[in-house]
Amino acid sequence: MTVMMEVIHTICPATPRKFADYVTRYGETAVPMMERSGFDILGAFKWSTGEIGRDLLIVRFDSMAHYETASSQLFKELAKGGLAPLMELGLAIDEQVHFCSPLPYATEERLQALLSNPPEKPRQYLYARLKVASGDMQNAAKAYEVVGKLVDEMSGDNVKLATAYATTTSMRGEFADVWALEDGVGDLAFTTSVPEMPIIDELRQVVDFEALDFINPLPYSKLQ
Repeated sequence: MTVMMEVIHTICPATPRKFADYVTRYGETAVPMMERSGFDILGAFKWSTGEIGRDLLIVRFDSMAHYETASSQLFKELAKGGLAPLMELGLAIDEQVHFCSPLPYATEERLQALLSNPPEKPRQYLYARLKVASGDMQNAAKAYEVVGKLVDEMSGDNVKLATAYATTTSMRGEFADVWALEDGVGDLAFTTSVPEMPIIDELRQVVDFEALDFINPLPYSKLQ
């Protein structure tokens, strides 16, 4: 069964120059080692909202056995000192790792449609993290069903789902959707003329928390 891994790094000091240096060195050192070891890095992004100085990696494995084999190989690479150029930057780098399961509506066809059609300039992406009420698994199943219908309704030329996954090693009932916004960020101004969307009302019956962030691809991201 496919396993997803979500990795978030936070650097300190988080100045724009330090973050740019970090991305350059990470791309030169860590990314090649991970790929040689068998890590399938689907996406690598800069968080453009929320806490600064953070990146997001979305990695895919064929199975937990694949992950264990790839990790074992990566540790051998690390033992050779391959990250020394990154460490020379003198940054404090915190790392959070969550294992995840892909959700049914995050189909391979949706993902490949983005991977196989790279844009002239990197796309803007929206990262949505949701949590079902009280972490209830019955609510979770309903939430996945409703979001699947929402994806079908919203997907078009300008908005496309890249991937979606439920965390398995974090708070129960959390899941994330990653959307490509082909035309960038829309009008965020407040308005009272909000269109009726019954499916959103349906979703709110089973989801009690949602946070939205904008993320932007890093140079070594397959999703651009």
